[in-house]
Amino acid sequence: MRRGKTFKLEGYEHAITVYELTPRNIIKLFTDSALKASDWTVIMAYVQSEILPQCVDLSVDDLLDFAPSQLQAIWEHFKKVNSVFFDLSKQLGLDKLLEQIQAELQQTCGVHVVTSLRQAMLESLITGTPSSLSPSTNINESNSDA
Repeated sequence: MRRGKTFKLEGYEHAITVYELTPRNIIKLFTDSALKASDWTVIMAYVQSEILPQCVDLSVDDLLDFAPSQLQAIWEHFKKVNSVFFDLSKQLGLDKLLEQIQAELQQTCGVHVVTSLRQAMLESLITGTPSSLSPSTNINESNSDA
């Protein structure tokens, strides 16, 4: 039976559980054709429906609302629960492959984020309606700490 670790994050009212990946989960991550798709919506749908539930009991929407420091804490708990996998992959030389996959995902995600931002800005210019991503948003209005 796979392990899980439940913890609380400061500023988040619910407990979060991260899960240990099984060999089947890991093999599927490396071989599933959905992750090789060029369509960002296909990739995100796959991540949301297949990958994320195997890793943590949070949705993509939940994760989008966390601060980077909270995401880092979640990642650290995930790494701890999956420490045997990460240690073994390093011993087998798979850490280079994992680094390559991470770099590829960062590049792919970065391209899609930039494309999405560009699209939102163009739509804002065309419609004359400020996007929620617009730099004209007053930071002081949305930040209670200011």
